Amino acid sequence: MQADIAKELIGYISDNALAVNNSIGMISTLMNVIRSDVRQKSIAKEISSALTEGINNARVTDSVELFSKTMARLKLDREASTAGGGIAGVMGAFVGLSNAKDRDTIKGVDVRGSDVIAYAKLINNLNDDFKSGKINANDYDKAITNIGKRYKDLGDLLKSPADQIERIKDAARNLVSKGFASINKYFSDITEQAKELDKKAKELEAPIGQVLNAIGKFKSVADIFSLSVKAIKVGFSELGRDFNEINKAGSSVSKAGIIARGAEIAQSVINTETGKAIENKIKNDPLFKNNNIKDLRDISLLLGDIKEFDIDGIQNAFTRINSALIKGQINEAQYAKLFNVALDTFEGLEGGINGASSRIYAIW
Repeated sequence: MQADIAKELIGYISDNALAVNNSIGMISTLMNVIRSDVRQKSIAKEISSALTEGINNARVTDSVELFSKTMARLKLDREASTAGGGIAGVMGAFVGLSNAKDRDTIKGVDVRGSDVIAYAKLINNLNDDFKSGKINANDYDKAITNIGKRYKDLGDLLKSPADQIERIKDAARNLVSKGFASINKYFSDITEQAKELDKKAKELEAPIGQVLNAIGKFKSVADIFSLSVKAIKVGFSELGRDFNEINKAGSSVSKAGIIARGAEIAQSVINTETGKAIENKIKNDPLFKNNNIKDLRDISLLLGDIKEFDIDGIQNAFTRINSALIKGQINEAQYAKLFNVALDTFEGLEGGINGASSRIYAIW
């Protein structure tokens, strides 16, 4: 029951991750509910019972129990990994790649994959115990037969190092795919949020509540896009491809990366201390020299409602410039400048606090 509720919550939080405080932390906690010790023990017991049916030998039972624990964990990893799309899908794909990459040397043979390793150890233990007389022929044959019926695929994988490596590549491709899907989903969400800004009105009970709420949401944005980009980078590395192929200026990956780093800075600044006329701040900047006056006014309106210490204003401006970057209305360098101006305006300072201005330029 708890696991079913956790799966539903993971799906909901992932669908609405940009609006939920610390969404990745919450999803991680819920995934641990799915992988609870009680559930693992129950599944391991069922596997052990099936594999030791008709056998009454402690050596067989002990070897099978070790194998069953691993298989139960992996089953729950897969269950947790499919509980939601978006960032939950990315988190699950990382686990899938880790399990596929798990590596050990068993009797001089290099084996890859948590399940294949557990299978190889089980078969080797049974073989050794049979050869030493600790297991009789009848129990040995029954154990091998039971295991073969349920886990023939692992036996085939054990015999084929090439298939083990290909499975790792498949997991890496899945990770890349989930990373792109996550970026695209939340880009779409940001675009919709920008459209709906004027229709939304939410008031918290006190200014400190506004601050904490804003920090939590900025953290979610930073974590979501950082992990999505990392998924693509890690997946490309496993596939032997150059990450820079798709991390070029103007690409969705590049945009996601700068949005993530901007959110990281925003959450560190927002709980400190917005103003200058924004159009005047950008009109003489070389980054905007190719924009006409109408463009400048439109761009300045992206930030236009920020006031000093205005939590809602800085969140809304962040959503708007994120949306503008996603839609190609501004480029990454212009995004960095606008983000800088937004922080300056929020802080009521010319250069930003604690070097935030220089840091946002450093990301580009």
